[in-house]
Amino acid sequence: PIPCVPCLLRLMMHMRNPGMFTDWDDDYYSNYYTKNVCFSGCPLNSHCEWGFCECNAGSTRKYGRCVDNWSAQSLPARPSSFDPFKACTDSSTCMSVDMNLICNTNLTMQGTGKCQCRNDMKWNKESGECQIFMDVDCSAITYETKPSEVILTAVEKAKAEMEQNLLGEVVPLGRTESANESLSNSLLTKMDTKSATDAELTEAFCRDIDSFSFEMQPPKAEPLIDERPSKSCSVVPRSACAIAYDSHDCTGGWKLVIPQGQLRFRWFTSYWSYRNDMDTVGIRAGCTLILYSDSSYNGNSVRIDSYATNDRWVVLGDTAGYQHMEEDVESLQCVCRN
Repeated sequence: PIPCVPCLLRLMMHMRNPGMFTDWDDDYYSNYYTKNVCFSGCPLNSHCEWGFCECNAGSTRKYGRCVDNWSAQSLPARPSSFDPFKACTDSSTCMSVDMNLICNTNLTMQGTGKCQCRNDMKWNKESGECQIFMDVDCSAITYETKPSEVILTAVEKAKAEMEQNLLGEVVPLGRTESANESLSNSLLTKMDTKSATDAELTEAFCRDIDSFSFEMQPPKAEPLIDERPSKSCSVVPRSACAIAYDSHDCTGGWKLVIPQGQLRFRWFTSYWSYRNDMDTVGIRAGCTLILYSDSSYNGNSVRIDSYATNDRWVVLGDTAGYQHMEEDVESLQCVCRN
């Protein structure tokens, strides 16, 4: 919902002075922004929010892509010299770099296009992704800056509306807010476009953005703790549920990548060599591994829950409560919650 605020300022400024923005596109605002539609759609693990692609719940935005928490913290930074504006024939090429890069086929004469950020966005070299951009300087407006009379009037209007709409506990909508819902507390919506000056509209915008500043701060990343017994142990693949070794430090013998589901290490099967030979397991963040001493998911068993945002490693023979399962695993079940 936050992007509506800068887009609203552009709209109000455009209404006052149609020639103010040379890049104003009525067709785009009518067919995409106001209809909550994204040009060329959004890639996997993301969805459209008022013309911009945002990450789905459970994934983290990093360098314009939606990834899991581990990948977000381990992705190498993009250098400031990184050039995202590649040649393209469709937006899928661009979205593999950034979900808000689209292919503009009007930039060349050779039938191919060039990647560019969506309307109202620009490439931020420091963060290595497309971000919402407004060419507005708010540095002169702070908490200590005395508000203008027009702003004070807008604040009183906002307070009155909030009191009328205060009906009790706010219930999550479970959907994208409408434009009116997301802008309901914006000072800009309380301004009279015809009578307010450009400076007063800008002040309203800056105070709106300031009120959102806390919410817009990137969340502090939870530290990743590397529990691997040694560097010889591979990081659990993001596509797997767990990984197992037949040595305490992963330096010798076999390695088994465990998918979600069930495995039985029965005689005369391709898995028989793993039977009663497991020493170390690593479980992907958000997953649970259950080990059994018999081949039909019975006998002695242990359940090992990983952490919500961190992989968990256990050396069976060295960990209290799991020692009886060292080299005594004949079947297992593994499931992930994300």
